[in-house]
Amino acid sequence: MEAFYSIIYYRPNTLTDELLALGILASGGEGPFIHVSKRRLDLLKKILHPAQYTSIKRHLTFLKRSVNDDRSAPNELLLFDPTYSKERLE
Repeated sequence: MEAFYSIIYYRPNTLTDELLALGILASGGEGPFIHVSKRRLDLLKKILHPAQYTSIKRHLTFLKRSVNDDRSAPNELLLFDPTYSKERLE
């Protein structure tokens, strides 16, 4: 399996086209791995509406749960159709 990573971004302002990197999703021989920065989430909480922040937090929690479920799945099934492969994330 080929190793790769993808940075998780959020665009707080569409007019300025700025991106805020929130975390990283990586995959390799050991399976997928995700890390989301608590400091970046705290910054996002200060600049967004509470309902919008809650929605983003839910999506990230679901993504973390999905990655952890994928890590604990039997490896035999993931050899032929990995959930977090480079081709599927592109």
